[in-house]
Amino acid sequence: MKRIITLLIWMICARILVAQDVHFSQFNASALIQNPALAGASTPLEATINYRSQWKSITIPYKTSAASFHMRLIKKKNQKNYFGMGLNFFNDHSGDGQLVTNMVNYSLAFHVQLHKFHHLGLGLQAGYGQRRIDTQDFQWGSQYESTGFNPGISSGENYGSPAFGYLDISGGLVWTFENKSIRMKVRGNSYSKGNAGISLYHFNRPNYSFNGTGEKLMMKYVVHGNFLQSLGSSSVALNPGFMAYKQGPNTEFLIGSLIRYDFLSGSKYSNNLENLGASIGAYWRMGDALVVSSLFEFGVWNFGISYDANMSNLRQASSGRGGFEISIGYNLGLTHYSRSVRMI
Repeated sequence: MKRIITLLIWMICARILVAQDVHFSQFNASALIQNPALAGASTPLEATINYRSQWKSITIPYKTSAASFHMRLIKKKNQKNYFGMGLNFFNDHSGDGQLVTNMVNYSLAFHVQLHKFHHLGLGLQAGYGQRRIDTQDFQWGSQYESTGFNPGISSGENYGSPAFGYLDISGGLVWTFENKSIRMKVRGNSYSKGNAGISLYHFNRPNYSFNGTGEKLMMKYVVHGNFLQSLGSSSVALNPGFMAYKQGPNTEFLIGSLIRYDFLSGSKYSNNLENLGASIGAYWRMGDALVVSSLFEFGVWNFGISYDANMSNLRQASSGRGGFEISIGYNLGLTHYSRSVRMI
């Protein structure tokens, strides 16, 4: 009976999750999946690797890997307007059928200075995706006989093509602000930075069907924001953020905050000191999970780890276990970047 209940709950959830894009709970560590306009928006150069594993307690785990790189295309430290470019890739393995999605995207953004501390950016993204599926592990009702499952019996199902590719076009707008340099110098600086934006993915509605039924990939609308505010002259800063999207009948809303403690803050006048900080906090994915998240920063490197505790109707089958996620990032701050561009 428990296995039947688990199967029914999983079938319901799989129906809800159909045709959704990949996503990461550490949404701030996957900028170009969130908004193409974020290319070069908040940092001169950044590279990130992400990995997520989910639903291990129920079935073959869903695994998503991603890598991204984006930078500003400028040569002068005080240039007001600038271009940003980025590349990102992800690979997603889903379920018993080994549904595999690969995607590579190129993003180009242009950021215009509105005020001393404020920029508005417009970004476009073009990519190529491929999906494939392995049907040999599928089991159908027509393959069962009195003695049980018989893989030698034809299922009678038409799977269509086991793989197909598609072109994908997306775009977005982002507003960024920062009252100091790019680096997180919290102590004694009354530091403030952040961004907020909107984006639209798949506005060309590419074909998304294995069997030629004409199914189109649904457009995804994203609204997001992330902010960092130091608390006076203390070593503590708040880092609240949110991300909301709608894709066809599917919606997601994630909101929460990290609390950052600055152990050693880089000097704004020299490069003798490096950043050393740690953040911990939680986000609530409405109707789905509580995400406990942490971030550790060592100079230009950062390491994030989070865990989704399932709170939805699926928790009876998952025992509350959800997704484990890590990210590794390299963020070349303004101080280091300024030294490098002067050498060009």
